[in-house]
Amino acid sequence: MFDEKDLREGDHIVLVERESGEEFARADIAMVDEKKFGEVEEKDLENHDVYESLIHMYEKYRDYYGDKVNDETPVKIIRFRLI
Repeated sequence: MFDEKDLREGDHIVLVERESGEEFARADIAMVDEKKFGEVEEKDLENHDVYESLIHMYEKYRDYYGDKVNDETPVKIIRFRLI
């Protein structure tokens, strides 16, 4: 969505817990795909948080990124391998 880090395939990343800032894993980015939020398919959500409905997913992302999240909002779908 709003990728201020410009994540790309092949990057090495450190995963941290949002609340505590504590590192819990390291990973290599295996794939990056960009599309509009409204084009996201079920397969894009594998190994991702489960939402009761599409409406709940939009609400959650609006909590993170503000009211401008809609079907036209660009998103990055990132797959990674833990190392």
